[in-house]
Amino acid sequence: EYKTLSDQNHIHALMLHPARGNITDSKGNLVAGNRSLFKVMLDKHTTDNYKRSLENLFKILSLSDEKIRLVLDKIKKYGLRIPLEIITDITWQQVVQIEEHILDLSGVYIEMGQCRTYPYNYALSHVVGYTGILNKAEKHELGLQNIGNFTVGKSGAEKFYDQGLRGTF
Repeated sequence: EYKTLSDQNHIHALMLHPARGNITDSKGNLVAGNRSLFKVMLDKHTTDNYKRSLENLFKILSLSDEKIRLVLDKIKKYGLRIPLEIITDITWQQVVQIEEHILDLSGVYIEMGQCRTYPYNYALSHVVGYTGILNKAEKHELGLQNIGNFTVGKSGAEKFYDQGLRGTF
């Protein structure tokens, strides 16, 4: 009985999304790739009062009213069944501020992630296309209903080569 309780206290399984593949031109020049970033995550199930943690987070980061509204809208839209990415692409200084106050931020943690980059921006956008988060219909069509926010190709080469670019779980 105590071993099971102990295991539940230190084992936390997370599904990590695979890194999306690069797209290069015929000469090997990168036209779509990834860059690393920090994101703020909220796991409601690891805290008794996530609302207090959010209030503390907003003060620590000195977020604008608009940014706070966007975070609260995201929580309302996606709910908190699984850990939710509430702020994307924070600076190293913001990471330090959060980690300094982590005891006041129950349920909040920092996670490394990636975002898509397009070195040629608009010059190749019509050919390369873009990525986006799966909607409910796409999740059902691809058999990925139990996956959180997962990025897929929405148009152009990103969509045409999506199966090979998205990797495997």
